Amino acid sequence: MLNVGIGAGYGEPTSSKRPFVTVVIALLNEKGYIEKCLDSLLNQTYPDDCYEILCYDGGSTDGSKEYLLQIAQQYPRVQLIDNPRKVAAAGWNLGFKKARGEYVVMMGGHAYVEADFLEKNVSILEAEDTPCAGGIVQAIGEDFKSKAIASAFNHPFGVGNARYRYAREKCRVETINFGTYRKSVVDAVPPINEEIKRGEDWEYNYQIVRKFGKMVFSPDIRVYYFSRATFKNLWRRQFDAGFYKLDIIRKYPSSLLLRHLVPFLFAAAALLGPLLILLGLPPLLLAGFWGIYLAGNLGAALRVAWRQDIRYFPYLVWAFFVMHFAYGLGFFLGTLTLFKVKKLK
Repeated sequence: MLNVGIGAGYGEPTSSKRPFVTVVIALLNEKGYIEKCLDSLLNQTYPDDCYEILCYDGGSTDGSKEYLLQIAQQYPRVQLIDNPRKVAAAGWNLGFKKARGEYVVMMGGHAYVEADFLEKNVSILEAEDTPCAGGIVQAIGEDFKSKAIASAFNHPFGVGNARYRYAREKCRVETINFGTYRKSVVDAVPPINEEIKRGEDWEYNYQIVRKFGKMVFSPDIRVYYFSRATFKNLWRRQFDAGFYKLDIIRKYPSSLLLRHLVPFLFAAAALLGPLLILLGLPPLLLAGFWGIYLAGNLGAALRVAWRQDIRYFPYLVWAFFVMHFAYGLGFFLGTLTLFKVKKLK
């Protein structure tokens, strides 16, 4: 297994009496993004000798690995390590096991952070009884279309009550993206499920919250995530998220939230509407459902476009629809797996 970097045997941690932190980055083909990610992590206000960065590469072929090799040779606190299973969950699991830090960060190569990211997360974990700390995950775009998609992800109409996307006050939450965890908590729960294609971090957080209580969210902590650049990629992401959510719900029925059901009902109404009418559902009731959704979609899109760029309006309307319908369709089709009958051996 590749394990490159002066950081592979990097000194004794916490020489400046601060808690040692391990940042674990799982990546695959992130050229153009991993540079921004590492630059933000290498320029933290937190002392250089008090954190390490473990980069688990799943076999990148776009130049990401070559870039990481150069950085690992230049910076003692960076290591590049092979991730044979390729999936992000496997990389995070390997990194969490290897981590020397008192706190560990779950990071992806498609994101970057503010300079005080580590400082503020550690301050919360040092001051409060919580298993994990984190903050706002703000989607950003690189061109006109992806900026509109990002704006949909940053609005409550798009993501429901996922407060880590938009909340403005410090609070306790059920899940956090790119969280900073206590190593003692990580060691006390099962590893991240490597078989779930989408939402594995959500399931992991659910296990932690059940055992240790809610996580602390602070809007002062900022993470930036590059949004999907096309509606096709957005559709694929949302469909997978809805489909694999059923794997989590099957395992943890109590994890089902209202924001998971609403897109499902939306997709079900669209797919089964004619059948429901044939079975006696009043057409006006179905029309009313669609009218309410359309009004909400148009209203949210107009408010966002008015504040940011009115030209976003048609893109936002479509982005909201794709986010909801693709997720709902994935969830709807995923429910069919609940009725699978295992073949007799």
